[in-house]
Amino acid sequence: MQTFTQVRSSSDTAPVPVDAQRAVQRALAQRSDLASAQLAVRGEEAAVRAAERGVLPLVTLQGGYTRGVDSGVSVSGPSINATVSFPISHVAQSRTNAERARLAQAQYKADAIARQIGVDVAAAARSYEQSIRAAQTATRARVASEQELRATETGYRSGASSSLDVTDARRTYLQAALNELSAVYAKVQAAATLQEEMGP
Repeated sequence: MQTFTQVRSSSDTAPVPVDAQRAVQRALAQRSDLASAQLAVRGEEAAVRAAERGVLPLVTLQGGYTRGVDSGVSVSGPSINATVSFPISHVAQSRTNAERARLAQAQYKADAIARQIGVDVAAAARSYEQSIRAAQTATRARVASEQELRATETGYRSGASSSLDVTDARRTYLQAALNELSAVYAKVQAAATLQEEMGP
């Protein structure tokens, strides 16, 4: 009995139950694989912006103050020159298209990882919640069978129950205890799976 109680108490170290939606939100916030994919998307976005700047015309402005002689008359005043250079080759546009394609791939990968996390974590959370309910049901069954066993043993001592009744009650209690241990193990295992799916 004491060993059984100690095994049951060890299950109290499992994480606090969380619903599927909260578990998914937590996983999306802390999973390293998703964070890495999102960083790759931001890097590709920056690369696209840099490539797009190469397609735009280059504008050069020069300003100053000019002094000189025009037809024997001394002239002076501010001056400004503007030069606009248009790229002729398609290299810059090709680079932009390539960067956009890489950005689309990075976004698809990040979205796919997020979707998979949502599916896996939601399933793990539901399994964990179900295992909690199963463990609670098994505990109630074990307590009921334990009470029945004590009552049968008391009846046996007073002559109201037979030794066969006591044997059956003990068998029922042991089976209920084994069922509870199995349910507790399943709950701890489901909690570990959920924690792993949510990430560190």
